[in-house]
Amino acid sequence: MENLIHTFFQYKINRLTEYGIILYQEDSAFLRKVFSRYFHTYVDNYYYGIYHTLDTSCYSDENLKEELQGMMVELLDDYRAFELDVSNDEYCYNQKRIRELKDFSYEIIKIDQLVFPSKGEIANVITDFISNNQYLSKYIKNQLNHLIGAVRVTYDRYNDLLVNYQDTYFSLFSRKFHQKDGYLYMDLHYQIDAFDIYKKGMVYKIFLDSKMNYNKVLCLIQKVSLFILKSFLNHEDIPKLFLEIPEDLLQNEDILSIIRNPLFRKYVIFGVSYDVFLNHRDLMSFSDQFACIQDFTDVEEIYDLVTAIHKDNYFQQLVVKNCKFEDRDFFLEYESDHLEIFVFEEE
Repeated sequence: MENLIHTFFQYKINRLTEYGIILYQEDSAFLRKVFSRYFHTYVDNYYYGIYHTLDTSCYSDENLKEELQGMMVELLDDYRAFELDVSNDEYCYNQKRIRELKDFSYEIIKIDQLVFPSKGEIANVITDFISNNQYLSKYIKNQLNHLIGAVRVTYDRYNDLLVNYQDTYFSLFSRKFHQKDGYLYMDLHYQIDAFDIYKKGMVYKIFLDSKMNYNKVLCLIQKVSLFILKSFLNHEDIPKLFLEIPEDLLQNEDILSIIRNPLFRKYVIFGVSYDVFLNHRDLMSFSDQFACIQDFTDVEEIYDLVTAIHKDNYFQQLVVKNCKFEDRDFFLEYESDHLEIFVFEEE
């Protein structure tokens, strides 16, 4: 699953590099490498919330400029190793291009954040953007149609990605929380309407079998990934998403690598029950913070359990599943300095 995220953003970097080559009207392995490093910095900042020179996780134009400045210094420092391998003219010329491409890349990045209502609107949006961009308008010359064509290719490939990873058997099911805007609980549902009653029963039993946990979690993560990527492409706000991890997958390296993925750490909060936490404290020791997602169906002393979770001081969020109606007010009125309780909206 992590490969899908990596592939998507690597493709984005490649496409921005292609725009740069078109507008700069010069192509070489050196230029592509420099563009790629600058655009990689942008992806880290804007999509992952990772900064290499600033102590922040908030994206802004000013922060990006400072990060690109830091990358320029790094590129110049790396290029000093080639001082004796190339002519003095080539060395000085490439230093000049590293400096020039910093501002050039900053302007090209703005293309990634343009909104295209439809494929037919791409030409108008790009034309207006270039005409109002004093920096890039000096370089465009006769390359406008070439740039528009390149953006259309990107638009089509993004749409292909979202379509090709859809399926007709599983879907995301999201639940909202009472007075907690900006948060959703995400789960995987199967779609078997076309099956007869006997086959539906068989599918239901297989779906609940713990042997299917790995495949279900990967499918859930794939669909959540597509949800996040689609939200990015549509320039929509992305809520914090709770995903529950079964106990038998806490030591699975594939799952752990996804948990540590910067994109998921930014938008996804993985959760386990309190019993799972108690059984696997050693696996919870790394810095990735989990939420407690607790089923209260058979819990008689809810106050004692919540008090224990609070006193443990590990979890910052408690998601309440299947609480009795008469216990709902207790959870809704609960207050704590470090434990936030999430109760589902009534359905």
